[in-house]
Amino acid sequence: EKALLSKINFRIITENTSRVIDLESGGLDIALAVGVNDIKRLQNNPELELIQFTHTGIRYGAFNCSKEIFADKRVRQALNYATDVETIFNVLYEYGLGAMRANTPVIPLLSGRNTDLPQYEYNPEKAKALLAEAGYPDGFSVVYNYLANTTNTRLGEMLQAQWAEVGVELIMSPLESATLTAALNAGEHDFCTANSTYALGDTIEGLYSFFHSSMHGTSRCRAFLSNPEIDALLDEARVEQDEARREQLAYKIQELIHDEAPWIYIGYEYYNIGLKSDIKGFEPAPNSAHDFSRVYIEQ
Repeated sequence: EKALLSKINFRIITENTSRVIDLESGGLDIALAVGVNDIKRLQNNPELELIQFTHTGIRYGAFNCSKEIFADKRVRQALNYATDVETIFNVLYEYGLGAMRANTPVIPLLSGRNTDLPQYEYNPEKAKALLAEAGYPDGFSVVYNYLANTTNTRLGEMLQAQWAEVGVELIMSPLESATLTAALNAGEHDFCTANSTYALGDTIEGLYSFFHSSMHGTSRCRAFLSNPEIDALLDEARVEQDEARREQLAYKIQELIHDEAPWIYIGYEYYNIGLKSDIKGFEPAPNSAHDFSRVYIEQ
């Protein structure tokens, strides 16, 4: 079917606020990525519309379980307890303007999501006890490799302050994109943050790519977790065709992953799109592969 528009011009504008300013001034009709800090500007402008929805990604911190310091799950659990995720979430996402709080590694769009997992509440004393039990009563130092930008720096600074309360020194190590990706794929990092997507829109495939030991060294596996029971259940679920059994397996896999604590769940980020009020027919896709064929400008 023929598209309604004769032509679409795409522009790459790397700075969030510049993108919104261009939308406000009429230089853009649609802004495909609106930053959290600009959401209220769109909401308060009657000539603009904000489309907001959860997409296929989850924002998290990942411990490299192949490193000696994080080989013991008690250390990973301790740093989950040492992290005030509520405060971090509220600062990064303007008290829920830009994301939903994450409480499981599976995104809200997908089936088989286990929302009954007991959460790691902020409890520095429990964190200290676990660290002492694991043989680190005086703490240790950990390097945080991250893409150098404002959000990641702010996140690192909050973790730095919180983990210092339990004796863990977080060393900030910002890197440019290519260097960071190579380091993470090689498993050179101690700790990193990431926003990973369920590319195929399937719970089991996503969990497999994040946590199966065969995925070590790939761009989707940041925790380098090795757990034979999780591997076996993922292998079984991957070929299971009965949906009820597959969902049952997904629940169990999430329980085991949650106990292993390879991640700190932060948020399911919203995809924020701004458009002029005269733009009609635009229906965004959760995977960002938007179809513009039915888009038109109301005269």
